[in-house]
Amino acid sequence: MANSARKLSLLLDRAAGTLSLVGMKVFHALPSRSVRAIKVVLSALLAVSAPAEVKTPAIFGSNMVLQRDHANPVWGWAEKGEKVTVSIAGQSHSTQTGKDGAWRVTLKPLKATSEPLTLTIKGKNELKYENVLVGEVWVCSGQSNMGWALNNTDDSDLEVMTAKHPNLRLISVPQVGTQEPQSDFNGQWEATTPEVARNFSAVGYLFGRRLHKALEVPVGLIDNAWGGSACEAWIPRDLLEKNRRGQAIFGTVEEDRGRI
Repeated sequence: MANSARKLSLLLDRAAGTLSLVGMKVFHALPSRSVRAIKVVLSALLAVSAPAEVKTPAIFGSNMVLQRDHANPVWGWAEKGEKVTVSIAGQSHSTQTGKDGAWRVTLKPLKATSEPLTLTIKGKNELKYENVLVGEVWVCSGQSNMGWALNNTDDSDLEVMTAKHPNLRLISVPQVGTQEPQSDFNGQWEATTPEVARNFSAVGYLFGRRLHKALEVPVGLIDNAWGGSACEAWIPRDLLEKNRRGQAIFGTVEEDRGRI
């Protein structure tokens, strides 16, 4: 039931008008008021049908890398009022979820290590994320220059063939256009292999590989580049609406909507 509701919610997002990062255009098929009303019902259905279990967004998982010498936040969701305990490398932190079921703790800084750690998150159920390393974490973001895949570069056959670095970890954020802030995405951390590196950001991978070799610590790379994306598409809508340039963009969108 939950999966069906989520799929219908996604279809409604697309029907109501998904923000195109390339052209900053919005196409509308359903009245926004109707969509909002239906999505309220869907939210209620999801709340009822979703199991009350501890979970985290995809940015946390087995094979991940935590930033060294930094107080890393860890967050997720569980049942309202549930106690959640997060443990790793001898430290443990507990909190209680709020009315919205969200929880968040902050880890004490950890030193870089290539020794696999286990991140345990326990509430009414328990999550165990294995093979967690501590080192450098970098976000590889931007347009086509950053999004250009390793498989499309010069000497790509050699670069892909030699992409075997177990302590260089990669995760990619899917290109999904939406007008609403997202709390999660579909992705997972993986150790670098030719199959994984092939479609990863070439600039990101080559930078991360050099950093990994120079610093001799684990490196985690997050690829969320999108070729041709407009800078406005990376800015929260509520902030754009307060900006003169943003207001002009949305004014044009409303005019286009009126002509459809």
